[in-house]
Amino acid sequence: MTVLFLTSMIPIPVLVSPGSIPIILINMFRKIFLVTCFICLGAAPALAKSYFNFSSGKMYKSLLKAPYAEDSEERKSEIKAIIKLQSKTNPDTLRESLARLPITPESFCNPSETGLTRPHYPKLYRLLDRSEETAQVLKTEIKNFWNVRRPYHVNEKIDLLSVVYDDQSYPSGNATRAYVLAHVLKLVFPEKEKEFYGKAMMISSLRVASGEHFQSDIDASHDLSLIIFGALLQNSEFRDDLKAAQKEISVKK
Repeated sequence: MTVLFLTSMIPIPVLVSPGSIPIILINMFRKIFLVTCFICLGAAPALAKSYFNFSSGKMYKSLLKAPYAEDSEERKSEIKAIIKLQSKTNPDTLRESLARLPITPESFCNPSETGLTRPHYPKLYRLLDRSEETAQVLKTEIKNFWNVRRPYHVNEKIDLLSVVYDDQSYPSGNATRAYVLAHVLKLVFPEKEKEFYGKAMMISSLRVASGEHFQSDIDASHDLSLIIFGALLQNSEFRDDLKAAQKEISVKK
């Protein structure tokens, strides 16, 4: 007996033996399957960038583990970690780092050095824009469902070292979008995989140091990005856009 499992390295399903799949991967595949069950897999509306039409409802509770309660020992430990981290952080340096790392397709493609500009590579940016918007829509729904306050709202000893965000903390939208962009870009530029993930990790760590997020927000964002990526690989429009972007890159190299 075999089961269908999506690897993170190639954009096609692979058949493997159930006994060889670690339980954590089985759980991840179950969540990817759950997403596709609650998503309309038909074409997104013509003017929408997201690859999916997300249904509303409490399915979001099943995608990620519940966030820590504010009075839990885990949350108290996270608060102490942020306070300690900020005591060793130069606020001006951190703000400069945040400014240099916006979460956009351009910041990952670095067009000033690579020449990967929107006018010259429209199919690549279509793929990245729609992937990022897909992550944006789903993370917003999950944030609204869990309604977790941000660290600087929970404890007055935590400073906000970036712009003020009015939305919820769990999971991190910036980290989710950054990891989704990294997942997608490695399919187009596999030789730059480490660079993409390094940038996503840096973006994520800065969100904790700035007081915007708890570490558990970041961990959940990484998990969510993998679930989104797995669902994208099963979407025909995404696969078509991916092939078009890959062809565009190969022709212009």
